[in-house]
Amino acid sequence: MKKLLSGLSVLFMLFVIGCGGGGSSSDDGGVSANPTPIGYDLRTFIDKSFFRAEGTVDDVDILVTYFSEYIGSEDYLGTPLDMHLNELSLTYPGGVTFETSYTGTYLGNIYTIEGPSRNCEIVDGHTPTPVPTDATIGYVSDIVPLSCTDGVTMVVYFELQDGGDNTALLVSTSKTYINGETLVVESISKIDTDLNLLAYEMQIGNDIHFEATSITQY
Repeated sequence: MKKLLSGLSVLFMLFVIGCGGGGSSSDDGGVSANPTPIGYDLRTFIDKSFFRAEGTVDDVDILVTYFSEYIGSEDYLGTPLDMHLNELSLTYPGGVTFETSYTGTYLGNIYTIEGPSRNCEIVDGHTPTPVPTDATIGYVSDIVPLSCTDGVTMVVYFELQDGGDNTALLVSTSKTYINGETLVVESISKIDTDLNLLAYEMQIGNDIHFEATSITQY
């Protein structure tokens, strides 16, 4: 249970969401021009997302409810961050765990994380390339390093993969280095070109998988 709570807390502090899906292809034996690549406004999706997701953890009787709200701009060393309030609740036999955290992003990159157990900030002097407003399939963001108040270090980056049927998978990967171990969390958001969140799932380490069965986007 402790590992599960720790993994979910790390992921939800990042506020970035995810889901699964697969690509598609066809072969009609003819020759056709390459279609114009579809662009996705990932920067707006990351900076301004406002949603609620609910589901259960595979093989574990735990109900996960996550709510993330864009709450406006806040100055961070002269940089106007887009701030997000994140609320996570885990309901399991015998109890309920509730946590609140805040995430600050700038031009699509994560700059700050304020959680119940640690606060993290982008490493001093690191300026990541802005996430594009017209990203195409195959896009990979800069790897953003974060340092935390308790000595923990973290890196975060995004990839855009084909979701099939004119959709994309925004894959967020975080790696947290703590006590000589690395916790890898991958979340996948399935979105369309209008930035509708179609599905959401996450993998924490090798053992914990969560998939949303209910998504509300505001």
